[in-house]
Amino acid sequence: MDTQHIDVIGLSGLIVGIIGLLVAIAALLVAIYGIRDVREQVHMLLTTERNRTYTKILHKLVWQFVDPTPLALSEEIAQRMQEFTILARAVNPKMTLDDAQKEVNNETLTYAKMLVDGKYGTWKKDMDPERAQAVLEQWNADKNAARVAKMFDKRLSIFE
Repeated sequence: MDTQHIDVIGLSGLIVGIIGLLVAIAALLVAIYGIRDVREQVHMLLTTERNRTYTKILHKLVWQFVDPTPLALSEEIAQRMQEFTILARAVNPKMTLDDAQKEVNNETLTYAKMLVDGKYGTWKKDMDPERAQAVLEQWNADKNAARVAKMFDKRLSIFE
């Protein structure tokens, strides 16, 4: 038999085996990372859901100690506002309650304006449409300025 031919076959088998072992190790590392990441995501989801449940309980119990004034939001709206804040903070930890409320209020004004402009509704008698328009214009200007700043921040970080 040709021993040199057998050595080439043995060497190629060894190389294929080593490559297979490296691929298996890489797959194992990816699986371990994925399991760890999923565990972190589940923990975050459970924490967020716990906070939402706590908020629901809190809003039910607070009215045992407090009588609402005419300035108070309805119980359901106040609860939903706090739930939104919890979820918004899960996505963006820098968001404050005031930021979340401003976002909801401005989006609500935008939706209300769209309904009025489309003739699906009218402004309430105590609502000043010009003031609402000014608030929306300022909010849109702030959003656009933040987007532009974010775009330039990303470009600068690429070249640094």
